[in-house]
Amino acid sequence: MVRFNITVPDRIAQKLTKVGNKSRFISEAVEEKIKTQEKETRMITMAQEYKEMASEQVEFMKDWSVAETEGWE
Repeated sequence: MVRFNITVPDRIAQKLTKVGNKSRFISEAVEEKIKTQEKETRMITMAQEYKEMASEQVEFMKDWSVAETEGWE
């Protein structure tokens, strides 16, 4: 375990007074926030990779479209 000294706005401090185990509550909240951010980052990365793959697929199909119709005339 590591001890942190943090500063929070008064409105958050007032809400935390109602929480029993503040350390546990804050740890769980931080962990949930980190997981959410990691998921958002993965989704952005996947979307970017999908777009790149789609544009590569379009180029691939253009190259093959010539070969597919070759000799049909």
